[in-house]
Amino acid sequence: MQTSTAPAPILSISPFGRSGSTLFSQLLLGLDDIVSDPEYPHELFVANHLVKTCAVLSSPRNVDVYPKHGPPDNLIGPFPDYERNDRPQNVAIRKGLEAHRECVGQMVATIYRELAQQQGKPPPRYFVEKFGFFLLDDARRLFGQCHAYVLLRDPRDVFQSVLAFNRARGFESFGRAGFADDDEYLRDYFVPRWREFLEWLAPRDDVRIIKYEELVQQTRSTMERVLNDLGLMSVGNVERSLAAVRQNSSHRTSSGRPALAARTGDPRLAEIGDRLGKEIAPYYDLTT
Repeated sequence: MQTSTAPAPILSISPFGRSGSTLFSQLLLGLDDIVSDPEYPHELFVANHLVKTCAVLSSPRNVDVYPKHGPPDNLIGPFPDYERNDRPQNVAIRKGLEAHRECVGQMVATIYRELAQQQGKPPPRYFVEKFGFFLLDDARRLFGQCHAYVLLRDPRDVFQSVLAFNRARGFESFGRAGFADDDEYLRDYFVPRWREFLEWLAPRDDVRIIKYEELVQQTRSTMERVLNDLGLMSVGNVERSLAAVRQNSSHRTSSGRPALAARTGDPRLAEIGDRLGKEIAPYYDLTT
């Protein structure tokens, strides 16, 4: 577990890219009390990967998949029921995990303190990382208190933005590689991933939702709420936050508009509404 002087995590969680997580990181990086990877797109992923290691080691292996699929990650961990049996391997793993968690907390704190020093900042109160939603509970077990913010955007606009961003860069990302066309990608990856995320989000009361549209169009008031939550609210901090984005805004492709492009009868966008409308209704009305 982290010590009292270690920076606490601010976790930026989104179901997909193109949802404002990079902008959110830039806004926070303008403050002396917060540190992260200073280079766009701010994706050091130190805590992310180390938390994932803890998650793998503490998840019982699936011994049934081995004969058919070889040794994937889910054969790395302990044998099933490792918390309730005295197999020597499982006793060793339990003890190792306790030591590993302590080591991870110290390692993450050291890395981010060093980054803060390189940036001319004092020892930071917080560090910021983009984080997979499925790792949040593991992060809380490792670090204790975490400030978790879900960056949420209308999935129709996310889909348009992903395709446009891939075209602009000249290569496929956000899971698009490996699918024959955009329709297959939508059907077999994009919608199922959104549905998995929304099922995860629905029962949670330990995250704060920031809508992309509000972050872009109402940046000042959104950051005032965030900084108040972090105990960093001051007029000066708000201005420094906004100034950091003005200095690093060249990558933003949406120009502050609520949608990347007008929704002009693209049947794929209607399909997103049909398939996700019920689950996402508490956050967005996909019938408009």
